[in-house]
Amino acid sequence: MLIWLASPCVVSETANVPLAGNEGETENPLRKAVRLAREAGWAINPPALDPTTELLVLHLAIDHNFWQALASVEHWPDWEPYRQDFIDHLAGGESATSFFGQILK
Repeated sequence: MLIWLASPCVVSETANVPLAGNEGETENPLRKAVRLAREAGWAINPPALDPTTELLVLHLAIDHNFWQALASVEHWPDWEPYRQDFIDHLAGGESATSFFGQILK
């Protein structure tokens, strides 16, 4: 399965990642984390046209490039503790959205 992670692509704007509801509402924290990492040069592996939220969350847990890109935007000195906290958060039954809602500026 790790071989499957070899070729980069970009999450499409229509990816099945939760979006903000109506105009004027704040951006979903998971969507914001993906957007910020993309703006910093991150691209998701493996290629997928419309990854489900569940697949995306699992991918983010193991993608060090995502965490490095997000750390560069958020000005974190070290990204690894955030990644580990993310995994622990998910293992505790919490959502990725609530995690990113807590840590993003």
